Amino acid sequence: MAGARIASAFEKVKYELPVFCVMLALAVPQITDFSSQAYSTLLALDYRVGFAPRIFMGSLLSLFTDFRGRREINIFYVVMFLLTFLLVAWLAGRLIRSAEAEMKNTIIALVALFLALPYTAAFLYPQIFSPDRFLIFFTLLGLLVFDKPYLRWSLPLFLGAALATHHMFLFAFMPAFAVLFAFMLGQKVPKRKDIAFCAFNCTVTALLSGYFYLFGGLKGISLEQLYDFAQAHTDLPIDRSADSIFKGYFFLDPSLVFQYNTKLGPGISNILNYEWTTAVFLLPLIIMFFVIWKRAIKNSVRRYDRFVFLMCLLAPLARLPLFFVTSEIYRGRIGIVMVQFFLLFYFLHHKNPAVLSAVRSVAALFKSNAVPVLLLVAYYAAAFSTYAFAQPWVEMMNRLFA
Repeated sequence: MAGARIASAFEKVKYELPVFCVMLALAVPQITDFSSQAYSTLLALDYRVGFAPRIFMGSLLSLFTDFRGRREINIFYVVMFLLTFLLVAWLAGRLIRSAEAEMKNTIIALVALFLALPYTAAFLYPQIFSPDRFLIFFTLLGLLVFDKPYLRWSLPLFLGAALATHHMFLFAFMPAFAVLFAFMLGQKVPKRKDIAFCAFNCTVTALLSGYFYLFGGLKGISLEQLYDFAQAHTDLPIDRSADSIFKGYFFLDPSLVFQYNTKLGPGISNILNYEWTTAVFLLPLIIMFFVIWKRAIKNSVRRYDRFVFLMCLLAPLARLPLFFVTSEIYRGRIGIVMVQFFLLFYFLHHKNPAVLSAVRSVAALFKSNAVPVLLLVAYYAAAFSTYAFAQPWVEMMNRLFA
């Protein structure tokens, strides 16, 4: 009897549990001190200093505690960490369960590839990529409510929260919603409430994006007063140097960003070198998505659907403006890969015939060439496991078996 209960319980989580365990296993070595990176000091700020970009998460944390020291920040990160894992595992389970029998193994393989990629698994590492992890969390919540008749009207809250966390969301993750808005409005007879829904979300996004990107600095408070406010609400050391992120984020003219990228900072040549390296590294994945969207375009009966899948294919180009409006260009690399997977998973979950046919044809090609596919997953998984983040595992194994 007990065995039957255990088997029944496992059946309910047989897809979610492995996904959750993989994410947890990759993240455990990082659960040390999340407050050790500079971005954590921004959590000491909230909207009492002014309505500025990047301080939404600090304001959210301030609802629970006025003092955001190491202990409070670590608890906050762990909670957000686990919520993200649970959400990803649950959505992955839903995606796999909704697949037809013939497609189930293909969906599982795509989920495995998603977990193996450095640019998608990056959200597991909040010490370096904490803003991205929050943006992914809000993006997933937005995608979750997108098709719900009443809950979908909460989407502006998630888009607003994401933009207030880091406004590069507009060019990194918002393209996923832009495609879905276009797809919704492209139905044979779009409903008025659908038009209103899309227009309202686009208006909120445009207004907040314009405000944050044109933000000219905090008013009514000096840089020193900002330092003092932050230090009064945390036990983390506040960087007061000339290169402080507080100065760069809250007191510099937005026009200086392009000057930083081209002259004062990394420079165009270095930025392009990084981008070429990234493109070469992701080349197998780029080819895979190119083939899928190209075949989806070919399989589409309606011309408008072809336009939507062309948008999916070109979505990574939405990141180009980041070169002119933010100094954190590298963050967009995570977004473009994530968006490709999110769009693919969305259309697969909704059983879009053109996308299903495209994925089936690619899966058939992979099945007839299993070794290259396994090498592809191993290539990315090995690259990730040998990344600098994996060093804590090495140290742990040395302590256990030395």
